Amino acid sequence: MELAIKAYTGDGTEVVYEYADGHKEIRSGGSRSWRNNNPGNIRYVAANDWNGQIGKAGGFSCFSHPDFGRRAIGIILKKYASRGLTLGKAIRTYAPAVDNNNEEAYIKHVEELTKISRKTALLAVLDRLPLIAQAIEKHEGYFIGNTEKMEPELSANHEEVSQLGEYIWRTARDNKVRSRHAAREGKTFKWREPPQGGHPGEEYGCRCWAEPIVNEEKNLGQIFDNGQQAWKRKIAKEVSSIFRKRKIT
Repeated sequence: MELAIKAYTGDGTEVVYEYADGHKEIRSGGSRSWRNNNPGNIRYVAANDWNGQIGKAGGFSCFSHPDFGRRAIGIILKKYASRGLTLGKAIRTYAPAVDNNNEEAYIKHVEELTKISRKTALLAVLDRLPLIAQAIEKHEGYFIGNTEKMEPELSANHEEVSQLGEYIWRTARDNKVRSRHAAREGKTFKWREPPQGGHPGEEYGCRCWAEPIVNEEKNLGQIFDNGQQAWKRKIAKEVSSIFRKRKIT
């Protein structure tokens, strides 16, 4: 299954997903949790570099697949358990009133779905955390809307670059570079065969760049051929103009 490499806010509440091959998907309608692939409606925090997080929209994280969002809910609940929080306090922390949540209604709903008392310490029910995560997802609501697919739009310049063939992967060469990107430093890739995650700069937050490989002989040949064609078109146009002026048939 192909996963998106970048996500961001489109028009209004739409969320746009970009893929390595250049096509896009636009999600509209449905619930925020569905549009963002974020079943738990986890707020976006730059410091939380969740696995599978590829952007943000509406103040919430966007994931390349909803399972990454579900995994994040589980990690959050485990952190709450390590802090000694009860179910009730965990829900109040996860969905505070300041974010327009009805804390009491949220807690009651989770209690009903899990049959776990709000006074129960999460440490005592670690094996039931997945059940609590499912209850959170159900309370947040997950409704599918509409998805529109847009094929990649190749500009003339992009097409020329693609035909040239290859580039060298370059990184920022610091400790913030992703390990898999650091491993690509100095290696050659083809424009028409993007590596996993896309070309340099395409993956969310990527600062890498592509150093073009210029085939001078081929480029000069193309320039010469293009020049000849332009010259022939110019001569033909001038001759045609002369014939029209003299009304020669």
